[in-house]
Amino acid sequence: MAAILNIVAWRLACIFSASFAAAPAASAEPSAAPNAGSIAGSIADHRIGAVARIENKRDIECEIKQEIELEIAREVGLRLRAAGSAARVSRIDSACVPAPAWGHVSIKIGAIAGRWPRRRAAVPVDLIVDARVVRRLIARVELSDPRPALIYAEAAMPHRIATELMLRPAMIDMTCCEGDAVASVDNLAGLRLRRARAAGQPVLRADFEPVPDVLRRRPIAIEARTGPVRIALAGVALTDGRIGEQITVLPAGARTAVRARVSAKQKVEIDVPSP
Repeated sequence: MAAILNIVAWRLACIFSASFAAAPAASAEPSAAPNAGSIAGSIADHRIGAVARIENKRDIECEIKQEIELEIAREVGLRLRAAGSAARVSRIDSACVPAPAWGHVSIKIGAIAGRWPRRRAAVPVDLIVDARVVRRLIARVELSDPRPALIYAEAAMPHRIATELMLRPAMIDMTCCEGDAVASVDNLAGLRLRRARAAGQPVLRADFEPVPDVLRRRPIAIEARTGPVRIALAGVALTDGRIGEQITVLPAGARTAVRARVSAKQKVEIDVPSP
C-alpha cells in the first residue's frame, strides 16, 4: 500500500512540474512588446477607410450635379439657337445636390432674367420629384461668342460721320454687347455716330443713324422766295434736318436766325411774305 501511495505521489509531482514548465512558454507571446509597425498600419488603414467614406458621401451628395449641368447646357443651347445667337456655353457652375431617395426626378430650367445672351448669367433650376418642386437653386453660366469685328481705335463723340471714324479689325467676344457687329467699313456709308463710344468697344449697327440731309453747323445754300423772285444766299444750319422738315438757319450777314424748310442736301428754302 505504501508503495502504491509513493507511485501516485510521484505521478502527481510530474504532472504539476510539467504544468509549471509549460506556463511561461504559453504566456510568452501575449506578454511580448506590441509591434509598432502593425499598429501604424492599422491606424493608416482606419484613416484610409475614413477618407473613402467621406469621398463616397460627397459622391452621393453630388451625384445629380452632372445631370443638372447637362440639362442646363442642353436647354441654354436651345434658347441660344432660338435667339439666333452663335454663342456657346463655356462654363457651368452649379451646387452639389443630394439625389432624392425615391420618386421620379426631373429638372426644369427657369427663365433667365435680363439681356440675353450675355457673357454671364444666373440660371434658375427647379428639382422636381413626382411633379412637386422640392428644391430651387441657382447655377452660374458663362457664354462665349468670338467673332471678327471692327472696334473703335479711339474714343468717338456723337454725330461724327462714320467714314471719319478711326476703326480697326479685332477678334471680339460678342456676348459683351447687344446688337449686330459691323464687319466692314463699307457697311457704314451714309451713316453717322448716334452715341458716344469708347476706344476698344466693338462697332455695332445700333451705334449709327442715317446722316441727315442738312447737318448743323455746316454751310448751307439758302433760297429765299417772295412771289416770283428767288434770291440765293449762303448760311449756316443751326440744327439737323431731313427733307421736308423745318429747321433753324442763320443767313450770311444776318444777326437773327430764321426758320427754313429743308429741300435738298445742305439746301433750304425760305418763303418771304410779299410786302
